[in-house]
Amino acid sequence: MKVSMTTVTMAITLLLISTTTTGIPLKSSRSETTSDERLFGTTDRQTLRAHSRTQPNEQMTTEQAMRKILLYINSGRNSSVSQSAEKQRTNLHLSDSFTENEKTHTHVPTRIRRTSRCRRQTGDELMELLQSMGQINTRYADKSHQGFTSLIPHHKNEELDRLTKLEIEAVLRGNQSLGESLSHPHIQAIRASLVTPEEVNVPRVRRSVVGTTVSNYCVRSGQETNQGFIRMCDSCAATTELSDDLFPRYINEVVCSSNTECLSGGGRCSERTLSLTVLRRTGHCSVASSTSPSGQVMYVEDWEPTVQQIRVACECDISVQSVFAPYV
Repeated sequence: MKVSMTTVTMAITLLLISTTTTGIPLKSSRSETTSDERLFGTTDRQTLRAHSRTQPNEQMTTEQAMRKILLYINSGRNSSVSQSAEKQRTNLHLSDSFTENEKTHTHVPTRIRRTSRCRRQTGDELMELLQSMGQINTRYADKSHQGFTSLIPHHKNEELDRLTKLEIEAVLRGNQSLGESLSHPHIQAIRASLVTPEEVNVPRVRRSVVGTTVSNYCVRSGQETNQGFIRMCDSCAATTELSDDLFPRYINEVVCSSNTECLSGGGRCSERTLSLTVLRRTGHCSVASSTSPSGQVMYVEDWEPTVQQIRVACECDISVQSVFAPYV
């Protein structure tokens, strides 16, 4: 049962008033009154009050009572202040907890437009992404063009198929720094069967919407292949550098020369294509799997799969009006 401080204060004040007006000692009992009656032989109240005033040790003075009242009131106030301070501390703790909880549950966008806060993925990371899709083939596309070998089979010399296109081009253009590691027979075979793009009227560098294509070297029509067939079209080994929004950036290709006729006009040389899956930058970024050491949310650029057509051969298509059409 809770008693308010006002009720206690009023009760003590009434007791004090009663004590000062009647003179009844705060510490008294029935036995003390009886002994006083025997000693003085009377029960007169005045005599008892006079007797009580002559015994200061047995009666509380007004000043002492007031001190006790004030002490009690002050102790009650201090208790109330302590309880109020504790309540404020509790409310402050709850407020801090709510603020921290609110920070924790602050909405963080999972996808944003590409900004400076977005980290670019490395070539190795993108290659791993392609590999996880099962769509990687470094013979046709790679993050570097240094290791590309030709898609055109060479004339009766399979060893040349293991050389990179840059090594073969270096021999044809007399670049000793790149071709000096090749043996003399290889150099002779290259110069005997291959020509520079300029020799078959093919621009070395061609630009298009897709990217920039560099022709490395070409094979003339009429040459025998390593399978015993005759080539009917001029074909050139080429490397195309795609735009920055596509990955891998480099694709290994075969393109036709500017001479599109074959079979003395009875057919037309056309490029054959292969559909290859590459990655395209979306222009958006998603929340990374890990945050920065400071706890800041990190974003990484998004890439999505797309289909890229790669030119892989140059072949002769026979006209329906050609004398060779009945034999097809």
